[in-house]
Amino acid sequence: MRMGRLLSVLAVAVLVGCGSFENRLEGSISSSFSLEFDTVNVRKQDVSLIVEYVKQSGPTITKVAKMVLDTENLRGLGKDSKIDGQLFKDRVVVQREAPSGGDFPEVQSGELEFGDFEFEAAGNVSGSFNVGFVNGRTLYGEFTGTVEEVALD
Repeated sequence: MRMGRLLSVLAVAVLVGCGSFENRLEGSISSSFSLEFDTVNVRKQDVSLIVEYVKQSGPTITKVAKMVLDTENLRGLGKDSKIDGQLFKDRVVVQREAPSGGDFPEVQSGELEFGDFEFEAAGNVSGSFNVGFVNGRTLYGEFTGTVEEVALD
């Protein structure tokens, strides 16, 4: 069984290393919150990149996970760029928006890596993020999509 798990981890590492991303969420936080989603929205709102994993059940819309990156005056963003450490904590918000069930715990650490980064309307953005919460739980997400520019609320 351990060999099968190791091969699965290696397969994921190879895919990530090749810049091949899909829309997915996983992690130990799933023991507290469902990570099932229907669609992923990639949006540009002023200087913020917003990636939303959305689940719709009838009229109820839940943002299962939402990652927001503040890009203002952030240098070095582009294809194959990475944000981690204190910069991640200062610039990235990972949250859950749902009518019930509570919020994600506070983020303790994280990393955001881009494959493609065309941060403009109709541009392509892909990448992954890995978050460690203060309660020891984790969240890993991959995303790929076309940027939709939205106005400030």
